[in-house]
Amino acid sequence: MQEAQNKLSATIAEPIFHRVRDVAPNKAMFCLSFKLPMECLKGDSENHIESVAK
Repeated sequence: MQEAQNKLSATIAEPIFHRVRDVAPNKAMFCLSFKLPMECLKGDSENHIESVAK
């Protein structure tokens, strides 16, 4: 979750984190769901979204 917060430059409130499935021996896939923080909508949103997607 810390990596997601760093990419968004915002704190994630009320995250939902759960295991999805095993993808290989000793490797699992997880899902992190959350409402997009308002801090993410400030400034030049087009450039910010591109930087988060990388």
